This record gives sequence, C-alpha cells and structure tokens, in this order.
Amino acid sequence: MRVLSILAGCALLVCGCDRKASDPTPPPSPTVPSDTRADDEWPSAPTKQVTDRIDDVAFALTLPSELQGHPNDRTETSRGWEVLGWPLTQPRFEVTLRGEPGFTTVEAGLAAYADDDDVVVASELTDGRFTLIIRSHPEAKPNDAFVAAYVIVGVGARSLECFATHGGAHLTKPELIGRWLATTCGTLQLGS
Repeated sequence: MRVLSILAGCALLVCGCDRKASDPTPPPSPTVPSDTRADDEWPSAPTKQVTDRIDDVAFALTLPSELQGHPNDRTETSRGWEVLGWPLTQPRFEVTLRGEPGFTTVEAGLAAYADDDDVVVASELTDGRFTLIIRSHPEAKPNDAFVAAYVIVGVGARSLECFATHGGAHLTKPELIGRWLATTCGTLQLGS
C-alpha cells in the first residue's frame, strides 16, 4: 500500500496535479526550446550538403545543419529532414521521386500543386525547373497557418520534387520563410 501511495504522489507531482483547485495561477506556457530557431534566423543558419539516392536517381541538397533525416521519412520514393522533436513547428524538407515528368508550363504546375484555398506567392518555370511558393489564407488561425515551397526538376520521364514547409503558431514571418524554403529547395541538384 505504501508503494501505491508513493507512486500516486509522484504522479501528482509529475502532472502538476498537486495544485489546489482554488489556485488561479495557470500552468506555464510551453516555450520554444533553445535548440530551435526563430523565423528570421533560418536564412543565416549553418548548412550542410546532403547526398542521397532514390531508386537510380542520385541528388544533393543543401540544408540547415540541425535538420536530421527521420526514419519514417525514408521510403522507396522519398527522403525527409526535420528538426527532430519539432516536426510541426520548425521547417521540414522532403525530396520525392515522382512518376511524372517535370512541368513544361507554369499553368500545369499550378494545376497540380495549388489548391483553391492557397495563396500563390510566386510561381515560375526556369530552365525546366518549376518553383512554387504557397501560403495559407491571411485570415487562417495561427495554428492553421503555413507556408510551403516546391521545386520540381525533370529526370527523363520522371521528376524530383523538393517540398518544404513551415507552419503553425511558430510561423511568424511567412514571406521571409517562403522565399527561404524555395531558395533552399532550389539547391536541389541531380547527381551521378
């Protein structure tokens, strides 16, 4: 019985349930840990080049040094990188081998990637490389806000897609982050 009393007491301390019901002090708000970055810090973050292969297509991409590959994001057709432990509150990148060729017009890229609810920030097709930046509607709730970038590069009858996103209440500078996501995906190079 004593063991149960000690375990119950520990559980109360861990969950903070030992407060008196009349204590009006709210629990502290969660904060972003020191190992994450504010939006305006990402463009100047130290980087590293990652190289990998999906099927027979080798590629290289320059990413922030603190992003790590995640086992769940390593599939037969894709590779992903994130700030481990913060997948939805910090930028995230993924490279996917698509079964379709690259785009020949901006309109085709927009039809494939931009939904009616998305705000298209920028779209272009340069030297066979389609780039798109979209964001949530400006009136979206903070937790529903997002910005995303796509860069699609043709590889014969297939293509490589770099997708990057950042969102939620931690997204404070969507314009800056959107351009940075697109620039970072723009470092995607085909290897040999």
